[in-house]
Amino acid sequence: MATISNAARSAMCDAFTALINAGTGNSAGQIKLQTTAGAADVATIALNNPAFAAASNGVAALSVSPAIADTNAAGGTVAQFVIQNKSSVTVLTGSVGVVGSGADMELNSLTVPAGIEVLLTSGNITVPASN
Repeated sequence: MATISNAARSAMCDAFTALINAGTGNSAGQIKLQTTAGAADVATIALNNPAFAAASNGVAALSVSPAIADTNAAGGTVAQFVIQNKSSVTVLTGSVGVVGSGADMELNSLTVPAGIEVLLTSGNITVPASN
């Protein structure tokens, strides 16, 4: 089994997160929580700029200070998320499930009532050492 060094993993992770900070048109990238296959946006959360800290051992932590939230969510049942850059180009799409589900993003509840605040408190992008 091939193994990627920590330095290489971190460089790959930093290059990937740089894609999220790239673009023009918006002051920062964003995370959209969406219904199945992106049929509708449930919540849109503007990211900080930069969106992630420098990677260490292949892991880049989401910047959550200052807090990142959608203070007036559209509402709905979340099935997937997308991370977009400053030009609203999708860089990453992933699954969403409840805590403990093993989904790419885990939330306390998949049902988001309209008008509430959706706050993200942590997150990581990880480049694994091997498969």
